[in-house]
Amino acid sequence: MRADIQQLRIKHPDLADRFADLRDKLDAPSSSIDVTSTLYDARVTQRHNASKEFDSLTVEIRKQEGFEDFLLAPSEEKLRAAAKDGPIVVINICGMRCDAFIVEEHQIRNVFLPNLNWDDIVKNSKGELWRPKVLEWLWDVLASPVLDALGFTEPADNDAWPHMWWVTTSVLARFPIHAAGYHKISNKSVLDRVMSSYSPSIKAIVHGRNRLRNRNDARPSQALLVAMQDTPGMRAQLPFAAKEVQVLRELCKNMALKPVEPQPRKQDVLLRLSECEIFHFAGHGHTDIDDPSLSQLLLEDWRTDKLTVNSLLEMNLYERAPFLAYLSACGTGEIAVSKFYDENIHLVSACQLAGFRHVIGTLWEVNDELCVDIAKITYEGIISGGMTDESVCRGLHQATRTLRERWLRSSHGARSKKKLATNSEAPLSTRSAESSDLGSGELSREAVLVNSDDEDDDEVYGLPYWVPYVHFGV
Repeated sequence: MRADIQQLRIKHPDLADRFADLRDKLDAPSSSIDVTSTLYDARVTQRHNASKEFDSLTVEIRKQEGFEDFLLAPSEEKLRAAAKDGPIVVINICGMRCDAFIVEEHQIRNVFLPNLNWDDIVKNSKGELWRPKVLEWLWDVLASPVLDALGFTEPADNDAWPHMWWVTTSVLARFPIHAAGYHKISNKSVLDRVMSSYSPSIKAIVHGRNRLRNRNDARPSQALLVAMQDTPGMRAQLPFAAKEVQVLRELCKNMALKPVEPQPRKQDVLLRLSECEIFHFAGHGHTDIDDPSLSQLLLEDWRTDKLTVNSLLEMNLYERAPFLAYLSACGTGEIAVSKFYDENIHLVSACQLAGFRHVIGTLWEVNDELCVDIAKITYEGIISGGMTDESVCRGLHQATRTLRERWLRSSHGARSKKKLATNSEAPLSTRSAESSDLGSGELSREAVLVNSDDEDDDEVYGLPYWVPYVHFGV
């Protein structure tokens, strides 16, 4: 719905304003006025008239070119067409049963997931989602049955990775399905079978593919690079943020992009954002648990002029459809509170709705140093893939697999929890915005290790900081 309204505002702002006004009137809470009073009758009449006007306006909007399906689910034909580059899997969960609805170019089918149940999902969602036991459970009850149904039972041959999209619902939006699997056992994981992308809905994929990228712009293509090594009010530096941007600066020439690095203040960044092909932010991210639309990327002036989800949603980038927004910060794709699970409001979705074709973000806390390697390998993959739509997911897939293998090698045989404990005298920074202004807590990496209840694990592994990186896009 949000994507439909965003497009309407761009093409027909007058209709969008009327739609928003009527929607707000209908969404207003019922009055506590005495039902026997004349005023109550007037309010009922007003609401009834607003409802009729809303229906008439919806009909008028659907008469406009490109808005024939406004607020409607895509037809079966459009659903199957959306799967032309790979299957789309919608995971539906509820207390009664859980299913995977698989959309392919030639068919739409349902796969019952008998071992996936609501109670287990909620229980696992309350712990650390990167833990091997959670990733293995997610493989057994969800990922493996879906991949088997699709015929993705073995690793790809000759690097010809199948590409698929995951659409999650409710609390499942917090889980890293792309990282599900038994990573200590070769080939028994999603990473070893397919490349994964995410989308808030199938309609979002349809909208994204309908955007025409403007190639007639006389201005040179630009890469907007923002590094926040020092952020006012934060208790620690991010020493690798500047290095990350330095690496990308060198790679820009291979993408025929001019790197631009404005003053890291909201208005300066927004001005350049309207002209860029790639936006890369390396710094602190903050998820607002009370109002996701206020989640933000922290710039120099974040305390007086915040770069929030709302700020991004107000941008009109649809006509240009810039290629990529890469948000190298903590929790840019995180939904932290249960009541917002189905809203899909976070920094990643805001960039999508603003008009970016692709967005790379994170589901939770990330490690400052590792961010450099993930970004470098991802962009190298994008370059080698010719900056195509597929190259973004492929680049992140390669980066994730590379860092996964490095994690496995460094953790091999580690049985002592003391070996994995973070040295409190030399903490590694994360890109989570926790400060005296935003909340309590230190910016050091905290190795939350398995409890004594997990002594039956074959090995105790270090923190898999490669897990939370995700791709949203077409």
